[in-house]
Amino acid sequence: MNKRILILVIIVTIIFIGKTFFDISSDRTATIASAERNAKGIASELNEHVVHTFSDAENILNNIINDIERDSSHSVLDEKVLYRIISKYNASRSFISNLFVSSPDGLLLAGSSAYPLRDEYSADREYVQHHQKFLNNNSLFVSRSQENSLSSGGRILLTKGIYNPDGTLRTIVGTSIDLKYFSTFFLSNGLGENDRILLLRKDGVALIQEPMSETASGSTPLTSILISGELFAAPFQGTFHAYDGLSKSDSSIISYHSSEEYPLISVVCLYIPDVLNQWRRRHTNSVGAALLLVLLVGTLGLLVNRQIKELKRSEDKFSLIVTTANEGIWVLDREVCVTYANQRIADMFGYHPDELLGQQIGGFMHPEDQPDNDIRIERRKQGESERYERRFIHKDGSIVWTMVSGAPIIDDQDVFLGVVAMCTDITDRKRSEAQQARMTEQLRQSHKMEAVGILAGGMAHDFNNVLQSVLGYIYLAKMSVTPGSDVQEYLERAETISGQACELGRRLLTLSRSGLSYKRNASLTPLIQETVVAALKESAITVEFDLPEI
Repeated sequence: MNKRILILVIIVTIIFIGKTFFDISSDRTATIASAERNAKGIASELNEHVVHTFSDAENILNNIINDIERDSSHSVLDEKVLYRIISKYNASRSFISNLFVSSPDGLLLAGSSAYPLRDEYSADREYVQHHQKFLNNNSLFVSRSQENSLSSGGRILLTKGIYNPDGTLRTIVGTSIDLKYFSTFFLSNGLGENDRILLLRKDGVALIQEPMSETASGSTPLTSILISGELFAAPFQGTFHAYDGLSKSDSSIISYHSSEEYPLISVVCLYIPDVLNQWRRRHTNSVGAALLLVLLVGTLGLLVNRQIKELKRSEDKFSLIVTTANEGIWVLDREVCVTYANQRIADMFGYHPDELLGQQIGGFMHPEDQPDNDIRIERRKQGESERYERRFIHKDGSIVWTMVSGAPIIDDQDVFLGVVAMCTDITDRKRSEAQQARMTEQLRQSHKMEAVGILAGGMAHDFNNVLQSVLGYIYLAKMSVTPGSDVQEYLERAETISGQACELGRRLLTLSRSGLSYKRNASLTPLIQETVVAALKESAITVEFDLPEI
């Protein structure tokens, strides 16, 4: 009983611990999935924020271009006129840091942050090189910030070109956006100190990185991953785990959203260890409770271990008696299913003991004995014990005869619980009895054959005497007929048939002598000829023989 209780407690403990760790693992997966959804939402929101900001900035640049082309469609306006035009739009949006106009060769012509403007060239700037290379391209170009009098600190430059009718570059109009505008977005989403938002150009150039104070320049490992792999797998948006090259050595959840309006990718990186911190805090108590339960179960196991050992010794003694017994022993439940079988009964029927467990006893019994078995099971339920013979079917299909001693198993309330039966293999005894019966029958048949032989011997002698008289008269008749006549032919045939009758008499004499036979050499050719001629005598078939003498 104590062993069962301990096993039950251990099973419950294992189930509880397994359920606890399964819940912890499931919650970790759910936490990661929730963080992935959060990163995806922030990336989508960042994309909308960037598209809205850049769209407003592009509209301002388009208005400035329209004003410049209205005042002068061919020549370049002086700095004062340009300053007046761009100053009109400088305060129209809070994210606008500066508006400027430059010549095709990179000379800054006007700027909203300074007037008058000292001569300053920006030919080394990326946007100047872009507009000089891609002529008559009216699309917005986004470039990295560099230090000068118009753009200090971290800024993004948005520029558009104004082209002459012949397609040559006339001027460049641009604006810069302060990165503090995007820092506000970072803080509004409650991102952690190890989390990042990035704005990448689709050619791999990093434009924004928050919460760093300056714009990232060049490419990062994350840029390489996005441009070389993930964008090809899901070109518009996606989420994956990778080392972003910006935070610590651990992986981050990286979600990106590619803009359809501008060549930009909005990226959000959530540091996985920070994501899992709350999950760890949430399940620390659960792990502690599981470990405490393990300790309690271990203590309980030590307390009942001694009793289990004593029970084990008793069971070993019982098992030794049962397994070494010469009789097959099995126990059946109230449904007549095998609940225990020793090795002897398993060997008796050609099975492994485990193959017998849980099986109906009728499945191993000879079909003709099944009705009698049902009657005897009813007697067991009435509390009767008895001894009887029973046939079972061996695994190889042979019949096994047994002597069964069956007794009911009754509990304290006289409720029938099953049957215990001991089976002794009597197959060899049954075989010996059957062999003895066969030998008796053979002896009886032998006496019959001896009597038949004596009778046949007497009949053969009388038969031969009659045949000798017949052959004598045939011989005398042949002497009295004309040679070659039909009568002579008939007499010769009668003589041949009489010879065959003599052979039959000799066979009867052989039978009467208990099988003693007389053997001699004979030619097959005459026998074949006689047989064929006799068979075809009444037919129209003509027979010609060409047989060797054998």
